[in-house]
Amino acid sequence: YYGLELDGPDVIFPLYNSKMSRVGSIKRHAYAQTKADRYRTFLLHGHDKPCLWDFRQLLNLTPDKIVVLVEGTWSAMRIKQVVGDIYPIVPLATMGAGISPDLWNYIYENRIIAILDNDTGGERYKKQLQIARNKGIIVKDVTINNSGKNIYVDDLSDAKLRYLFSQIM
Repeated sequence: YYGLELDGPDVIFPLYNSKMSRVGSIKRHAYAQTKADRYRTFLLHGHDKPCLWDFRQLLNLTPDKIVVLVEGTWSAMRIKQVVGDIYPIVPLATMGAGISPDLWNYIYENRIIAILDNDTGGERYKKQLQIARNKGIIVKDVTINNSGKNIYVDDLSDAKLRYLFSQIM
């Protein structure tokens, strides 16, 4: 999926900008000691981290598709892999960089579901989503938690991810 690359046991996510030029990579370390060590971003000199992964998925966006925004690249890939053939969705990762005005302008006519982590990043996105709602954009946000414990899309089994989407849709 997504043209991922391998570096031994690690996975490399290619990063593209809005002009579809490759500007770098994210490496997901298979044996990271902490969550902060799990991902490292490698960008070409002079480029900012894109606000979205994978920009190429915007080519699949049609009026009948639902945009699914998640924070992490691995989450977007898992959603595409597990439920992408079941539902008319285009999963996109915001990569913790916020949702740019250009992206809002591109996706605003589609229905949008945001699956948020129950952490500070999720709280930041809730504010952006409320601003979008105030402008008339149809946005539903879903926070995954279990008895107050943070649960991420990455933590869900395939069966639980399918169940989550059956509830959301």
